[in-house]
Amino acid sequence: MCGLRRDPYWPFDKPFDSRATPDEWLSWSAGQPPEQTLDELRRWSGEEAPALLERMDGGDQDIVVGPYGPIPWTVLSLHVLWDGWLHERDVVAVTGGGSPSKHLEDAAVAAYALFIASMVALLQNQPLDVSVALGSNDRHFFAVVRPGHVELRTVASPASADLHGTLDVVVDSLAGRGPLLADLLAGDPAKREPLTLLRPMLAPRDPPPDCETEP
Repeated sequence: MCGLRRDPYWPFDKPFDSRATPDEWLSWSAGQPPEQTLDELRRWSGEEAPALLERMDGGDQDIVVGPYGPIPWTVLSLHVLWDGWLHERDVVAVTGGGSPSKHLEDAAVAAYALFIASMVALLQNQPLDVSVALGSNDRHFFAVVRPGHVELRTVASPASADLHGTLDVVVDSLAGRGPLLADLLAGDPAKREPLTLLRPMLAPRDPPPDCETEP
């Protein structure tokens, strides 16, 4: 919200540590009753969509400071959606509230997850040109992924692709959560390998594939 409205306060003014900074943000509401925290969340959520539409209508391409460096404000907005989507799933897993996301949100989150995975491949000079078919409930998506570029569209039925899997668990795995991508995204291992490079950056504690762990 601060970024959308160009408020003076900016949460990324100092270096971002994905394992520490979010805890610092939570400290701002320390001591609040849960009802007050939820009321503030509802208020901010209600103001977010109008602020986003107003910013989009302006047509600007401002570069802002994101968690990992300068990016267009639109990309940061996708990052926020992706991050919120992941953590809403955490809440639903506990509360059993069902899927909290809509079709278009799933599509945007999947495209962003594949995009950031492609950027890591680009930074590591790994070739990447792969098609990915993803399913989500009764929805089907087809994506073409190249370094720093993703095209994703809805299709009527499961599409033929180099790789295929279920959208929610694949997005989780790309973000370093749950099973490894090799267990969730079926297809050519050589085509899949560049997409696995993001996970160690977000979850560096994964053991190597050939590493045996004691019970």
